[in-house]
Amino acid sequence: MYMTKAPDDCVTRYDPTLACGGYTLFAPHGGTDAWLIDMEGRICHRWRLENRPGSGITLLPNGNLLILSKTGKEPTTFLGTGGGELHEVDWDGNVVWRHEDEYMHHDFKRLDNGNTLLNRHVLVPAETARKVRGGIPGT
Repeated sequence: MYMTKAPDDCVTRYDPTLACGGYTLFAPHGGTDAWLIDMEGRICHRWRLENRPGSGITLLPNGNLLILSKTGKEPTTFLGTGGGELHEVDWDGNVVWRHEDEYMHHDFKRLDNGNTLLNRHVLVPAETARKVRGGIPGT
């Protein structure tokens, strides 16, 4: 059952013979919502989030949303940091799991065993940095 119909400008043309079936999950960077729409642009679900989305979002097999969010505390945004908080949200918008790390980057994966793998920025030790040729000094 669909909650509502998306605005007319969301899906301008849909040809089922040229498209793969399925749903589209997206979370615009400027807002605080995540959307699940069908192939005709109808809204199937909407999550209202605590913070602006970062660089990653996925729908888990249990129907929960796993999303990287901006907290405003990320000191490395110039490096493309994806967000400072990774959290799992149930269908009703309740946070059921949260991990905070201001150095998280843009990617993560929930493993089959339930663990969550993520990557993060780390400072390169000075000894190692001296061995790297090129680059921009001070960065």
